[in-house]
Amino acid sequence: MDQRRVIWKKLKSEGIIDSDNPRVQEFVTFLRENPDLCWKDLVPAFRKDFYDCFDAITPVLTKIKDPMVQASIVTLADPKKPKERKLLEEMAKEVDPEQDQVTAKLLALTKNQKVKNTLKQKSMPAHLKVHLKKK
Repeated sequence: MDQRRVIWKKLKSEGIIDSDNPRVQEFVTFLRENPDLCWKDLVPAFRKDFYDCFDAITPVLTKIKDPMVQASIVTLADPKKPKERKLLEEMAKEVDPEQDQVTAKLLALTKNQKVKNTLKQKSMPAHLKVHLKKK
Protein backbone atom coordinates (compact mmCIF):
# COMPACT_ATOMS: atom_id res chain seq x y z
CA MET A 1 0.00 0.00 0.00
CA ASP A 2 1.46 3.36 -0.93
CA GLN A 3 2.14 6.01 1.71
CA ARG A 4 -0.70 8.23 0.60
CA ARG A 5 -3.28 5.47 1.13
CA VAL A 6 -1.76 4.51 4.47
CA ILE A 7 -1.88 8.13 5.62
CA TRP A 8 -5.40 8.70 4.32
CA LYS A 9 -6.62 5.53 6.05
CA LYS A 10 -5.08 6.66 9.36
CA LEU A 11 -6.48 10.19 9.04
CA LYS A 12 -9.91 8.65 8.44
CA SER A 13 -9.71 6.17 11.34
CA GLU A 14 -8.57 8.94 13.72
CA GLY A 15 -11.42 11.27 12.73
CA ILE A 16 -9.29 13.86 10.96
CA ILE A 17 -11.10 13.50 7.62
CA ASP A 18 -14.45 14.23 9.31
CA SER A 19 -13.12 16.75 11.84
CA ASP A 20 -15.36 19.60 12.97
CA ASN A 21 -12.33 21.91 13.01
CA PRO A 22 -12.61 24.22 9.97
CA ARG A 23 -8.83 24.61 9.67
CA VAL A 24 -8.32 20.86 9.71
CA GLN A 25 -10.99 20.58 7.04
CA GLU A 26 -9.12 23.15 4.94
CA PHE A 27 -6.03 20.96 5.23
CA VAL A 28 -8.02 17.86 4.24
CA THR A 29 -9.37 19.76 1.23
CA PHE A 30 -5.82 20.81 0.34
CA LEU A 31 -4.74 17.16 0.41
CA ARG A 32 -7.68 16.13 -1.76
CA GLU A 33 -6.93 18.87 -4.27
CA ASN A 34 -3.23 17.98 -4.44
CA PRO A 35 -3.12 14.18 -4.76
CA ASP A 36 0.37 14.12 -6.30
CA LEU A 37 2.06 16.27 -3.67
CA CYS A 38 5.18 14.60 -2.30
CA TRP A 39 6.53 14.98 1.25
CA LYS A 40 9.18 17.54 0.31
CA ASP A 41 6.49 19.81 -1.14
CA LEU A 42 3.78 19.03 1.41
CA VAL A 43 5.81 19.90 4.50
CA PRO A 44 6.68 23.49 3.47
CA ALA A 45 3.07 24.07 2.41
CA PHE A 46 1.86 22.68 5.74
CA ARG A 47 4.26 24.94 7.66
CA LYS A 48 3.23 27.98 5.65
CA ASP A 49 -0.54 27.51 5.51
CA PHE A 50 -1.62 24.91 8.09
CA TYR A 51 0.86 24.98 10.97
CA ASP A 52 -1.98 25.86 13.33
CA CYS A 53 -3.21 22.28 12.68
CA PHE A 54 0.09 20.75 13.83
CA ASP A 55 -1.28 19.40 17.12
CA ALA A 56 -4.24 17.76 15.37
CA ILE A 57 -2.38 16.25 12.41
CA THR A 58 1.14 15.22 13.39
CA PRO A 59 0.30 12.93 16.34
CA VAL A 60 -1.87 10.94 13.94
CA LEU A 61 0.94 10.67 11.41
CA THR A 62 3.45 9.48 14.01
CA LYS A 63 1.11 6.61 14.92
CA ILE A 64 1.60 5.21 11.41
CA LYS A 65 4.24 2.53 11.76
CA ASP A 66 5.14 2.50 8.09
CA PRO A 67 8.95 2.89 7.88
CA MET A 68 8.76 5.29 4.93
CA VAL A 69 6.24 7.52 6.69
CA GLN A 70 8.33 7.53 9.86
CA ALA A 71 11.52 8.24 7.91
CA SER A 72 9.89 11.13 6.09
CA ILE A 73 8.65 12.68 9.32
CA VAL A 74 12.08 12.46 10.96
CA THR A 75 14.08 13.72 8.00
CA LEU A 76 11.75 16.63 7.26
CA ALA A 77 11.19 17.76 10.85
CA ASP A 78 12.91 21.03 11.71
CA PRO A 79 14.42 20.70 15.20
CA LYS A 80 14.71 24.49 15.39
CA LYS A 81 10.93 24.69 15.59
CA PRO A 82 9.78 23.88 19.15
CA LYS A 83 6.80 21.74 18.11
CA GLU A 84 8.87 19.74 15.66
CA ARG A 85 11.71 19.33 18.15
CA LYS A 86 9.20 18.00 20.69
CA LEU A 87 7.80 15.68 18.02
CA LEU A 88 11.27 14.20 17.42
CA GLU A 89 11.76 13.80 21.17
CA GLU A 90 8.44 11.96 21.47
CA MET A 91 9.31 9.74 18.51
CA ALA A 92 12.61 8.86 20.21
CA LYS A 93 10.66 7.77 23.30
CA GLU A 94 8.32 5.60 21.24
CA VAL A 95 10.67 4.02 18.70
CA ASP A 96 11.67 0.39 19.10
CA PRO A 97 15.27 0.32 17.81
CA GLU A 98 15.10 -3.42 17.15
CA GLN A 99 11.86 -3.27 15.17
CA ASP A 100 12.35 0.07 13.42
CA GLN A 101 16.05 0.44 12.87
CA VAL A 102 15.68 2.99 10.08
CA THR A 103 13.71 5.43 12.23
CA ALA A 104 16.05 4.83 15.19
CA LYS A 105 19.08 5.57 13.01
CA LEU A 106 17.53 8.72 11.55
CA LEU A 107 16.63 9.93 15.02
CA ALA A 108 20.18 9.18 16.22
CA LEU A 109 21.54 11.27 13.35
CA THR A 110 19.61 14.36 14.44
CA LYS A 111 21.58 17.05 16.23
CA ASN A 112 19.10 17.00 19.10
CA GLN A 113 20.91 15.91 22.25
CA LYS A 114 17.66 15.11 24.08
CA VAL A 115 16.73 12.69 21.29
CA LYS A 116 20.18 11.09 21.49
CA ASN A 117 19.97 10.81 25.29
CA THR A 118 16.56 9.16 25.05
CA LEU A 119 17.88 6.66 22.51
CA LYS A 120 20.95 5.94 24.67
CA GLN A 121 18.59 4.63 27.35
CA LYS A 122 17.23 2.03 24.95
CA SER A 123 18.69 -1.29 23.94
CA MET A 124 20.19 -0.36 20.59
CA PRO A 125 21.87 -2.68 18.08
CA ALA A 126 25.63 -2.00 17.98
CA HIS A 127 25.52 -0.67 14.43
CA LEU A 128 23.06 2.02 15.59
CA LYS A 129 24.87 2.96 18.79
CA VAL A 130 27.77 4.41 16.80
CA HIS A 131 25.44 7.12 15.49
CA LEU A 132 24.68 8.28 19.02
CA LYS A 133 28.31 9.23 19.56
CA LYS A 134 28.44 11.58 16.59
CA LYS A 135 27.73 15.25 17.19
